[in-house]
Amino acid sequence: MLTTLAQIKCLHGGTVTIIPKPNILMIEGQFALLTGDLMGAPIIGCPVPVSPGSGPCLTVAVEPINWASPFIQVMGRAPFQFMPGVPGGLTAGPTPGPLLCYSAGQVCAP
Repeated sequence: MLTTLAQIKCLHGGTVTIIPKPNILMIEGQFALLTGDLMGAPIIGCPVPVSPGSGPCLTVAVEPINWASPFIQVMGRAPFQFMPGVPGGLTAGPTPGPLLCYSAGQVCAP
């Protein structure tokens, strides 16, 4: 499952700024990311240059619902699973694209 330390980026490499939202599920001292937590999150450092037909990703416009766990509910919301290489959601900006997750933000115990 993803935590507030997850590394999520836009298709172009900009970083999604995760704003921690308290809930009852913590993993290794970090809150789990639940559906609704990423909506509107700012994206910093998208390298797409500003031009008449393009520009950087600015925020998360559509959450990666395909990353949501179909089996777990926390306070009526599903936590996001770590799905490396699986695009999901959509960014807002002149050149929108999907999100990709590179790290879950936690280390699984053996």
